Amino acid sequence: MRALLWLSIVALVLAGIGWCIYSLIYTDLEPVARRAFSAAHSCPEERLTARVRLDLDFFAMAFGPAAPAPEPPPEVRADPARLAVWESTRQQSAAGRDTWKDAGQVVEVEGCDRRQLYACFRWAETSTTSNMPLCNPVNPAFLPVTPPAAHGR
Repeated sequence: MRALLWLSIVALVLAGIGWCIYSLIYTDLEPVARRAFSAAHSCPEERLTARVRLDLDFFAMAFGPAAPAPEPPPEVRADPARLAVWESTRQQSAAGRDTWKDAGQVVEVEGCDRRQLYACFRWAETSTTSNMPLCNPVNPAFLPVTPPAAHGR
């Protein structure tokens, strides 16, 4: 009984340590954005500031804003079975988009008289990748209507 208790405690401690390491490795993408900005703008990293922008939707910054949901065509609307398939497909698309919301971070980097938003994420580990971090500049067409400087610092 006592061995089981100790084994449980050790397992919990190891899980906690594992989660802390996971959090450090997989969530801190600011340095990656800083390096990308530094290289793109020939700006020394010590002159940069970076912060995660939790107010911006990662998916919208990485892939563009979602289009409004269309109405089903009249022939689909008139057929309950087809309408059910149409609605299910639309819901699956929305759910797929929602899974991306926590997949990455939007990082704002500023320095050398420039400011840039980056959509940052890590590739899932596969046989060819190893959770490689990526930060790509946000396409200007995807930027929010309000410029980043207007969001409180």
